[in-house]
Amino acid sequence: MDYGVINNLGNVDLKIANQVQGDILYFNGTDWVRLAPGTAGQVLKTQGPAANPIYGQPVDLAISSQAIGDILYFNGTNWVRLAAGAAGRLLQANGAAAPTWVPAPSGAQGAAICSFRGLSGSSNGSSIITYTESFDVGSNFNHTTGIFTAPQDGKYLFTNYGNFYSSSQIVYGGYIEVSIGGALVDGHGGGFNSGDRYPFGGSIVLNLSQNNTVNVTYTLSGISGSIQQGAFSGSLLA
Repeated sequence: MDYGVINNLGNVDLKIANQVQGDILYFNGTDWVRLAPGTAGQVLKTQGPAANPIYGQPVDLAISSQAIGDILYFNGTNWVRLAAGAAGRLLQANGAAAPTWVPAPSGAQGAAICSFRGLSGSSNGSSIITYTESFDVGSNFNHTTGIFTAPQDGKYLFTNYGNFYSSSQIVYGGYIEVSIGGALVDGHGGGFNSGDRYPFGGSIVLNLSQNNTVNVTYTLSGISGSIQQGAFSGSLLA
């Protein structure tokens, strides 16, 4: 027997106490010490150099029913599958909650900007209706009713122009006012000559919430005549 090998053990402190089945030894930088067993199902994890090993939960990647386009996220307990969203949708972070797929906002890169233009609308006594639709990106403008419905919260630019044909002769006191979404954009008052044409028009930026509606309205006071709407257009700015 080579007693020289046994004598070399004198340099190692293995005075371990309170050991139980399943313990392991690791070097803590000074001595060899005992790591008590972890709970059933845990795995031994290294913490890298200059750190002690620990027991922890294994990463569960037993994913099933996966399909092309799925992603994985951690739900607080396990890694789970989020099924692919519909074409064109964007992945939205929800803070400390599961992510979700949401519709791409108008104006986002790769998405069409919400915009429309209606031509040659007719009046029904206070509103402009029955436009000829030039275009309607997003299908948010009803050219029959003349009403635009905001698809999302944001700032929108609206423009309209047209003409008022006076059928009355008045020196003062009468006026016409034209509004977009209830906000005054143009007006004309004072003297009117029968048969004359008075152009009106204007632009306005409105802060709208989703499903707010906007149309062109007008008010005649002390005068009579007809409205010929040239065009009504709008677009999402931001």
